Formats: sequence, structure tokens, C-alpha cells
Amino acid sequence: MKMTFVCTEYHAKAGQRQGEVRIEADGVALFGHVDEKQIMNQLDLKPVFEWLAEHGYTVTENKAVA
Repeated sequence: MKMTFVCTEYHAKAGQRQGEVRIEADGVALFGHVDEKQIMNQLDLKPVFEWLAEHGYTVTENKAVA
């Protein structure tokens, strides 16, 4: 995934694999094109559902029938 963002502060250190960098950033705002579906796959969905409920949304689970 390619991601562009602006932030107020960041810290970078070597990642677990060669050539990898781990970045911790504060005050982040996404910038430019964002593939939301790729981001959603990496999130813990419980806080997302809680946020949606706090903003008046109702989320139900639909399972595909085989």
C-alpha cells in the first residue's frame, strides 16, 4: 500500500525486515488519494463500529449463504 500523509511529529526506526522502516507519527492527516479498503483491512473493527454507533449509525452483520 502506498500512503501519503502530513503530520506534526514523527519518529522512524528500522523495521523487522531489511529495507523496511517503521514510522510512528502524531497529528496525522491523510493527503491525496487514499485506498480506504486497504486501510480498513488493517484496522481493529471494534473501535470503528463503536465510532459509527456514537455517530448514529447501525451496523448489522450479513453472512453469505453457501
